[in-house]
Amino acid sequence: MNTTVNNQIQMVGGIEKAREIVSGAPEIGSYYIEYGLDTKKYYGYDDFCCAWYEYWDIPNAPMWQKIYSKEDFSFNRIALKDLRTAIAEHDKAWMEKRFGIKKWYPIPEHHMCVDKRLDDMTDDCTAIDEYDSCEFEVNDQVVLINKPGSSNSIHRVLEVRHPTTIVVCPINQISGNDLVVLQFCASPYYLKHITGDEFDAGHRIDEGAQR
Repeated sequence: MNTTVNNQIQMVGGIEKAREIVSGAPEIGSYYIEYGLDTKKYYGYDDFCCAWYEYWDIPNAPMWQKIYSKEDFSFNRIALKDLRTAIAEHDKAWMEKRFGIKKWYPIPEHHMCVDKRLDDMTDDCTAIDEYDSCEFEVNDQVVLINKPGSSNSIHRVLEVRHPTTIVVCPINQISGNDLVVLQFCASPYYLKHITGDEFDAGHRIDEGAQR
């Protein structure tokens, strides 16, 4: 995420505040709209009159009121179109860091790789860096979790392609050989290191299960 995007989001008080400003923008009128960083109000520019209007959110009667000429309008503000772009860039960077997604598409809420963790987005844009590292390494033994009906076999990590893309394969419970032909990619969300009890049992031990 570039410095300009980060600065714009921090200028308004963080990503959640930025979303609030954009979602609360006036729907009436067709002006070029900016948001006053000091006044906390919306302003629309009319090209024809070369004048600025302030949005008055009067219950049941919202309106734009002309109060500034172009020359008088000088306090700190940010264009809504720039703020929308900054939010989109922030979300794109977050998805790339968290899930390795390189293209930005709307993703259904039920998509298992996203789950409910979109709620993890934070006001502090620098927190994205937390996702740069991966807890798994080649040859680690792991089991599958967070996916009902998944195999309870112990798996081995064959490759860490990306912090969000781990290549694993099941280990034959009898011979102990890696079944490389059955390798697949998994998100860290669906993996965990085996415990000592699971190593002894030779398979995943589900909570509450009898061994």
